[in-house]
Amino acid sequence: MNYEEMITDILCQAGTRGLSPRKIAKHVYNACNSFFEQQDFNKVYARVVYTLRKNSDKPHSLFVHPIHGRYRINTREYNFRRNQLLFK
Repeated sequence: MNYEEMITDILCQAGTRGLSPRKIAKHVYNACNSFFEQQDFNKVYARVVYTLRKNSDKPHSLFVHPIHGRYRINTREYNFRRNQLLFK
């Protein structure tokens, strides 16, 4: 599972209020770490912030940044993409 998929799952569970990038990064960090493979939190955080910014810069992006310090799923775009996948 890549970062974009993990972030999408996390934000879907968070609902319409969304989450801060730090909380999203904590969830991704916990999902990626195992007993045998440890990752640096700062690297995970940087990658999460990069992914959020990259996917929230246009009006039809998957993520939106409605409030300072929070991201959430763009519900219109998410439903559109989900419907496209269902009909393929």
